[in-house]
Amino acid sequence: MAGDAKTHDLDGELGDLWFARATLDDAGWKRLYVVVCGLLMSYRPQELASLVEDREIYVQEFFCEKVLRPDAEPARIHVGALKFFY
Repeated sequence: MAGDAKTHDLDGELGDLWFARATLDDAGWKRLYVVVCGLLMSYRPQELASLVEDREIYVQEFFCEKVLRPDAEPARIHVGALKFFY
């Protein structure tokens, strides 16, 4: 992250949860789901403006396809990276 980049209050928690995906318990997965979905539901990228499905559908698909990946390498991400991946 660039030195002048803004940080988000959830950057640390998101980074920790994302890094630990392979070993999260049910409570950890629930919290990761709440954090990811909460951040993405309020994010309004221009690319989704013309799509017909409800925003919740796209967020759910993202979570299933990108967050739940069984082959995911441990990594720390921040809110800006999450939005970029989305």
